[in-house]
Amino acid sequence: MKNLFLLPLLLMVFLNVDAQIIDGRTNDITLFHDFTPATILLESGQINRQRETNIFLKNGALIYKSQGKVMQANMNVIKNVLVGKRLFMKIEGKLAEIVDSCGENKLALIRQINIDGLNTEILNNSTITSIDFTASEHIGITRTEANPDQLAYPVDDIYYFIVNGKPILAHERDAKRAVGRKNKEAYERVISERHFKWTQKESLMEVLKVLSEKP
Repeated sequence: MKNLFLLPLLLMVFLNVDAQIIDGRTNDITLFHDFTPATILLESGQINRQRETNIFLKNGALIYKSQGKVMQANMNVIKNVLVGKRLFMKIEGKLAEIVDSCGENKLALIRQINIDGLNTEILNNSTITSIDFTASEHIGITRTEANPDQLAYPVDDIYYFIVNGKPILAHERDAKRAVGRKNKEAYERVISERHFKWTQKESLMEVLKVLSEKP
């Protein structure tokens, strides 16, 4: 347990902001607007409970409050996190929420701030006058009155299929590799549908159904 919680973070407090994602943008640097209780399953099988936790949108890590400080958990030892009825599984070192399932297989979502997009906005968008988003984990942003209603951070939704316990990026190439030979035609038919989108949960569930078929 000594190695579970490391790395103190300095997180700026944003007042009167909404945790909603609107048009792919948010004002929050955490997934939940308020810190909330969570049950944490470690890779060792041990269970840990924390009263005030959240998920940092910069890197998908679990964070928690301790003695007035915000700390980042050692993600190497975390397996799953349960927040209320919402289950998060660690995928590539980040917490991904299970948003749907097909039998034993699952669709998972990682939501994170698009750092590259944010850096591009700094260079090209005059509504951003300054930002500090460095390895120290301290975030600060100032906007002019030119566009005061625009939410601060661009957010990416990255989906994964979890098939037979293994994560597969929800991307045409990755999914195609995972489809069984006899299901290739069904896969091509699904992704050729007019309204299919790799960023839409309903479309991805159709792919997961194909991936869940016996090869």
